[in-house]
Amino acid sequence: MSNLLESFPTLTNNLIEKSGFKINEIKINYIKNDMIRKLELTLIERNQYFLDDEYGTWTPLENNLNINIECSIQDKNSLFNEEYGVANKNSILGIAINYYCRKTNKNISKKIAEITYNDNEPKLDFDINLTFDKGELSDKIGIKIILYVDKSYENDIFANSSGTVLGIYQELEIFIEGKGSLFPIKIIDDKNKPLWYSEFNFIDINEDLFEENNICLYLNKAHRDFKNLNAEGTTITPLMKEVISEFIALFIEDVINKENVENICDFDYEEEQAIGNVAKYWINFFDIRVNEFKDVLFSVKTAIDTLID
Repeated sequence: MSNLLESFPTLTNNLIEKSGFKINEIKINYIKNDMIRKLELTLIERNQYFLDDEYGTWTPLENNLNINIECSIQDKNSLFNEEYGVANKNSILGIAINYYCRKTNKNISKKIAEITYNDNEPKLDFDINLTFDKGELSDKIGIKIILYVDKSYENDIFANSSGTVLGIYQELEIFIEGKGSLFPIKIIDDKNKPLWYSEFNFIDINEDLFEENNICLYLNKAHRDFKNLNAEGTTITPLMKEVISEFIALFIEDVINKENVENICDFDYEEEQAIGNVAKYWINFFDIRVNEFKDVLFSVKTAIDTLID
């Protein structure tokens, strides 16, 4: 979080690194027939994951979900440093979790741990446990691990008000309903059409949004190879990886044909889901610096192969 607009120090990337915050492990499971079944997370992009079920039976409408996140801060005392910290040594900071699912109108915040200065115990370990009943989730769940002021003493430098948010240690997005969560996907049933194809109907990359009426990947269940996509499951098959790679490359190619790459990456988009902003993220993420489609595709496929085993 930037402190440019604040009158007090806030959590910076440098302080996150100095304090040594780390997510050590994320465990996810559900209960079916009185048995605990483990779920896996597959990395999509930075801080974004698919929820994978080796049994292929978990669904948000029919099953519960338990998430355990084991975290540590190696040097919590650095947060109280007078030169680069966010509180004085007499104050108490707190770790809170905010988790939300927009499709089900869920948005909850709760306290997880207190942080105090202690020369003898610089390390802090804490666990985050979230439990959801069936039907509570849909599409994706967002999770923010937040640093805030729990109790403070009057001073001229640091935040004084209890509850003041100082920054976000980590933000995660977990897609719980297959590949369609990444970008708009429609499954069709048409024997006269190919296994997959894309449509790009956007005009203004600065204003048009990354949504179904402007961009869509069509998967054809009438095609004989549809079963090899596993499009309605959570495991990403080799064929699906190829489809995803080519679709993203085609999207980027279409955008850079409409606008110069430098202009796309330099523009400050007002809407997070603007076509241009999504393209900007992927252009930077896949380190695309050329306009030829073969190079765009090569960059995307190389990254996808690394991200998705």
